[in-house]
Amino acid sequence: MAGLVLVAGGSGFVGRAVCRALERGGYRAVIVSRSSAPAPSGPLAWLPASLASLLSPGWSSTSWSGRVTWEQLETSGLPAGTVGVVNCSGQNVLDPLRRWGEKLQGELYSSRVGTNQRLAQAIARTSTPPLAFISMSGAAYYPPCSSVEEGSSETSGGGEHNWMARLSKDWEAATALPPSVPTRTIQLRSGVVLGGRAAWCSRPSSPSTWAWAAGWAPAPSTCPGYTSRTWPP
Repeated sequence: MAGLVLVAGGSGFVGRAVCRALERGGYRAVIVSRSSAPAPSGPLAWLPASLASLLSPGWSSTSWSGRVTWEQLETSGLPAGTVGVVNCSGQNVLDPLRRWGEKLQGELYSSRVGTNQRLAQAIARTSTPPLAFISMSGAAYYPPCSSVEEGSSETSGGGEHNWMARLSKDWEAATALPPSVPTRTIQLRSGVVLGGRAAWCSRPSSPSTWAWAAGWAPAPSTCPGYTSRTWPP
């Protein structure tokens, strides 16, 4: 066993893929989640655990090595033997059932910045810090480019031009650790992650599907690479 890696948001779309990759590499993946219930796996992996258990009463999770809640993390600290911490937490920006506004913005912020802060605090308190603290961030950090050739790099400026950029900036800043903690911090500025099992791609009852069924809109593709929603200012 290569060691234990704590994965916050490990029951989400990206988090499940991270856990599978870690376990293929010989690591033990332990999920940090709001619930201590096991996460769905296999064909039910994109469903919430409560719905998966209703659809398949005999269902049980065999993919994950363990799970802790945020409250347990704050009271008991990092599990013994933790060599890495990965944060994949975050309210879905493209949730088709949510209206853009202050409430959703608050959830987007707390589920990203707040969780990074809680993980950083847990790392700072532990007597044996992990080797790495990896956090998702967003490509929205960068301002729009005037051309493809212009592009952006890790050294490009950003984090100020709109709300999403400022969120990305604070998201990354929340991983800061005291100078005395030797843990390496890494931020991945990802764009929208697509996949056939992503809930917003595969959900059969999305508003666009209803509109198509009623004849109000063109037939939706299985997993479109675009959204009709206005991007946040």
